[in-house]
Amino acid sequence: MLLVFFTAELYGVLSALDYIIRSKVMKAVLFVDSHSVVTAACSLNPTKNKLTQLVRAKVQLGLGDGKDIKFCWIPSHVGIAGNEAADRLAASSRNLLPSQACIPYQDLARPIRLALLKLWQSEWDLADNNKLHIIKPVIGTWESSYNRSRFREVLLCRLRIGHTFLTHRHLLVGEEPPVCEHCGDNLSVLHIFLCPGLLQQHKFFFPELFKYCIPFHPTLFLGEQPLISIDRLLAFLENIAILHKV
Repeated sequence: MLLVFFTAELYGVLSALDYIIRSKVMKAVLFVDSHSVVTAACSLNPTKNKLTQLVRAKVQLGLGDGKDIKFCWIPSHVGIAGNEAADRLAASSRNLLPSQACIPYQDLARPIRLALLKLWQSEWDLADNNKLHIIKPVIGTWESSYNRSRFREVLLCRLRIGHTFLTHRHLLVGEEPPVCEHCGDNLSVLHIFLCPGLLQQHKFFFPELFKYCIPFHPTLFLGEQPLISIDRLLAFLENIAILHKV
């Protein structure tokens, strides 16, 4: 069972407190290298973390029995033989059988999220015939999709998924698929960037593709870090009179 460091440190503190409470020790100092654990154990602020609540309860139990319990934070324990031995013992626990220790549900959030993301990615890897897949092969946040302009955001989204009013209107009204007015081929988002009838516009708005002989790829226009800025992309679409048909 995967334990985050905070929870593992709390269990170590709990073990020490259990020993102090059971033994005849009347004065004890717990040396802890986790600042967050020391802060959580000594704080008066309420917490929903069950282990933190248990640590505080055991401290109060010990104090109620007349024991003097203190916490000491160790900012760094590199070079301290005892702590390095403890680190080795902690590392060896990976080979032990799964523990039945209870952990806060918050500790499971990240591994579950990562597992779901991995499953999602494996499903997405199989969707290589998807128009969006070629632009976004790895699932993640669209850092480029935080445009203040809703118009730009919607337009960029439609171009990326390949579904626009211009190219898919026929599905809504029951008409024949549209054809390109420049060459007569079937019209699609990809075709707009490849149409030989728009070669002059391509050279004007995307000159670096021709100057440096860069092969066309949708990510150059619609990817996370496009070579062609969205401003030039919009100018191109406006020039060929389809900007407001997307």
